[in-house]
Amino acid sequence: MAVDLSAEMVALAQEAENRTPLGIRYQVHDVATLELEETFDVVIAVYLLHYAADIDGLDAMARVVARHLKPGGCFVTFQLNPSLAREEHYYEPYGMRVNLPPHYSDGQELSFSVQVGESWWSPISVYYWTRETLIASLQRAGLTGIKWQTPTLDPRGADRHGKDYWKAYLEHPHCVVIEATKGS
Repeated sequence: MAVDLSAEMVALAQEAENRTPLGIRYQVHDVATLELEETFDVVIAVYLLHYAADIDGLDAMARVVARHLKPGGCFVTFQLNPSLAREEHYYEPYGMRVNLPPHYSDGQELSFSVQVGESWWSPISVYYWTRETLIASLQRAGLTGIKWQTPTLDPRGADRHGKDYWKAYLEHPHCVVIEATKGS
């Protein structure tokens, strides 16, 4: 089962499924209000939590994730890094533009865009959440064993661009991986 709020993203995923069937069902839905009749061993969310515009929305997303996990199930998410670099143009060598105000706090709207080929996509609005707020929200939802992981350099990236190219990104990646487990 795969869910996204964007009908366009679901349509693209369905096209890929049609070309190379993996048995995935796709659904357009807001995760904050998702009610499925099944639970899963693993829930993976890429770019989810930073779309919550307020703490209630963040908590709702975390509760939905926890509700759809089996006891002992694992939640893995690719989330906007609370320790983003603040320097202008910092992420541009890596195909991203992140527009950060000089000071930001929980729930503050930010925007970023990505480069595809020679073109930059229109900015996407997201919301900033501190590490402490994200952990507290996951814990309120009944998730424990919360672990944070930062990206590591794949040898293919080092071979292609050199280790020095990735040094700045690895010091302040734009996203991190968070893992959490649903209690028994």
